Amino acid sequence: MFAVCLCAGCGHDSDDPVTPPTPPGPGPEPDPDPVAIELYTSLESRAAVNGFDGTEISIAAGTSSGHITEVWNGVATGSRIALIPVQYYPADSSAIYLRGFYPRTESLVNGIADYTLTGKEDLLYAGLSSGSLGTPFTPTAEALTFHHLLAQLNVSLDTGEDFQGTYRLKHLSIEGSAGSASLDVLNGTVQFGEDPIRLEVYNVEDFSGEVVKAGSTLSLGYILIQPKAALTLNLVLARDENPEHDIVLANQPVEFEGGSSETGLSYKLSIKLPNDIGKEDPEDPDNPDNPDNPDNPDNPDNPDPDDPDNPDNPDDPDDPVTPDNPDKVELTLYATITAWSDVSMGDIDIPVH
Repeated sequence: MFAVCLCAGCGHDSDDPVTPPTPPGPGPEPDPDPVAIELYTSLESRAAVNGFDGTEISIAAGTSSGHITEVWNGVATGSRIALIPVQYYPADSSAIYLRGFYPRTESLVNGIADYTLTGKEDLLYAGLSSGSLGTPFTPTAEALTFHHLLAQLNVSLDTGEDFQGTYRLKHLSIEGSAGSASLDVLNGTVQFGEDPIRLEVYNVEDFSGEVVKAGSTLSLGYILIQPKAALTLNLVLARDENPEHDIVLANQPVEFEGGSSETGLSYKLSIKLPNDIGKEDPEDPDNPDNPDNPDNPDNPDNPDPDDPDNPDNPDDPDDPVTPDNPDKVELTLYATITAWSDVSMGDIDIPVH
């Protein structure tokens, strides 16, 4: 006799329904799409200007307010900065901290940007701004506001209607401004180099310069200078093609409205030439070296310069003060504050408003 054991559900011919497998649980949430950073900017100074036009700038970025972790490239146009390449907010909503500076440089050493100054480049800086996914940068919140770190000096050469003679401008330069600067990007301070340089405003080698005559005004452009620097001016006027006849004025001190040039201000330096600047011309009848000049000591009509009764004798008690060189030409150079205007520095254009 055989015993048969049947197991329910084991046979292939069972009529019981088949139970479907349990579906897997939900997986991890997909990462949100990254959000690109959009930056906004303006350019300000106490000379009342703003505006960028395709200006290449640098952005120092960090994950905390006191550190810089990388430097981004940006192009500022109007009130916007395009980051190249595009940068994104941290996905964890943590903040990023930014500062801006110009001219562009992609390398900082201990947070310092070093520059060589030639008088034609400005230094700009925008202080700390921060943003995140929850509090992004906007045109009104945390925009990068740039400020000028140098001063501007607009130079012109002017003569009055009674100016005597006609000359050619040969050389004009300003000395005393630093030739280098180091910008601390973390705090926006500038350390200028100790060696002053000569900044050429105008220079030609021959008798082909601009004509200087009565009632003329020559606008010679601008230079950008170290604020508070003690400046002197050098000027050369050519009478003719013989350099030995040039009129040379050297080390003429420049004074500024307010006492010294200030950061972010623009100044106008109008050089007003004296009417008789060419009186040392050997053929000028007013030249004391001209034998026909009555002041020439070789003229027999002149009194003896050693005569104690001669009022020109420095030992004459009636003439206690005699200048060492009464024929030396000196200029009064005074720079006045004006609007920062008509600036064109490579790719930066700052219009007047």
